[in-house]
Amino acid sequence: MNTAKDRNTIKRSLVTGGMILAAFLTLSFAPQYAIRAVAPDLDVYTRWAIRSIIELAGSLVAVMALCRESVLGSIRTIRLSASFPKALGFALLVTLPMLLAFGLTSPTNEKADLLHFAFSSGVAPFVEEVLFRGLAFWMLYRYSGWNFWLAALIPALFFGYGHLYQAADLGSATGIFLITAVGSIWFSWLLLRWNNLWVPILVHALMNLWWDAFAVDETALGGWLANGARLAVIALSVIVTLYATASRPEIE
Repeated sequence: MNTAKDRNTIKRSLVTGGMILAAFLTLSFAPQYAIRAVAPDLDVYTRWAIRSIIELAGSLVAVMALCRESVLGSIRTIRLSASFPKALGFALLVTLPMLLAFGLTSPTNEKADLLHFAFSSGVAPFVEEVLFRGLAFWMLYRYSGWNFWLAALIPALFFGYGHLYQAADLGSATGIFLITAVGSIWFSWLLLRWNNLWVPILVHALMNLWWDAFAVDETALGGWLANGARLAVIALSVIVTLYATASRPEIE
């Protein structure tokens, strides 16, 4: 039988979780529609840049408001102040199967330009991880006390939904949704194990970079080679993570 304290804890978890989800969903959908309505003639990269700034700033403001933190405090809260070099070394190691597989079998992508690389492999992974992992997953898990699977699953569903624009039919939509949703849960697990938001950011960025650098596929679905390489990245990352964090103390 729940005590008054237990009921208050559950109530707080639901209320704060609802506030986090409200902020997350607002930032996930409102900016793109608002930009299209106010300035429909902007080029794709300008729209992308404005949307990214709103999502990034909004995520930090939401964390500041929820935790009553300063800007630096919110950066520490979502683990964006953790070690960048360690995360980069890990990301370079575990994404090596993609680089090797694509580099040995696929021609370079002549369609992509530097601006595309900057956004696809730089801006997008950074902003998406701050929004989906830093604000949504991490705050639901650490601040509201939700269990891992529930906290990771909700942003994963919207992460998968957000990539459906790449689909041409129901079959490709299903594949893209499942691949990106599973990837979202995996990124959440990496954040949890390493206690470092730069880990999923840089793994995400390098996976995008190797994908864009070679003519692999125009969507996130990919063929057997692309998905085999991604599975190798996931497997290697899990092995390295379990080994490297085995003796790490419990996350506070």
